[in-house]
Amino acid sequence: MLVKEITSRDNQYLKRLNKLKLKKYRDELGIFVVENIKTILDGAKSGYQFEQLFVTQEVLDKYPELSEKMTDKQEIFLVPKVLVKSFSSLEESSGVFAIYAKPQEVALTKIQNISPLVYLNGVADPGNLGTILRSAAAFDAKTIITDDNSADFYNQKTVAAAKDAIFKLTLIRSKNGSDDLRELQSNGWKIWSAVLGEKSLPKILPGAKDKICLVVGSEGSGIDREIIALSDKLFSLPMSDKIESLNVAIASSLVLSDFFRSKK
Repeated sequence: MLVKEITSRDNQYLKRLNKLKLKKYRDELGIFVVENIKTILDGAKSGYQFEQLFVTQEVLDKYPELSEKMTDKQEIFLVPKVLVKSFSSLEESSGVFAIYAKPQEVALTKIQNISPLVYLNGVADPGNLGTILRSAAAFDAKTIITDDNSADFYNQKTVAAAKDAIFKLTLIRSKNGSDDLRELQSNGWKIWSAVLGEKSLPKILPGAKDKICLVVGSEGSGIDREIIALSDKLFSLPMSDKIESLNVAIASSLVLSDFFRSKK
């Protein structure tokens, strides 16, 4: 275990940490940041170890388990409170940043045949995306796919909302949009798209062996017409006429909850 002290904001490691606020550098370097002590500790329990940890002495003293069972390749950097606050993406800094390697992306043909698969179309708000990831983990969805119009999985606001779900899901960025959905169909997946004004989600849902890909779009724009056209089924959530639509994260959570209950 290597422990180093940082005293200047011009430190090369802090500059690298700051760059990770941008997707360009997260993609280029293949790493991302977690800024939550509980998420870091939960990740360690699940076998996910950070590469580098930037932490105040106060936090390290309070959570000595952060430095337990570390390998020689892991590094800890002690950083003054004032510097931690200047690099934080949170309103109130947690006093800790952990850098992790992004997992290698899985090809569509290699994903687990566990239903439902979730495809997010144009979910651009990172907070909504993170909430959907957390709900997916809670309701036993294993794989989440996003298109190029959706927020980045590893945006710090996404990670903050997802918490330890960021470590527990297979995350795929679709580069071919509707073509990828057609590929899923060719592999036996049925595309079910959530659209306002359609028949409600059936009371009797497919069994665990059925391969269903749920498509959810943004509250403002909905799902792309091309995706609607190729869908095997269109459905909506039952709701009163007092509200026009639901937030995408809430709607996704309700649908995932229904599918989870149907397996019990």
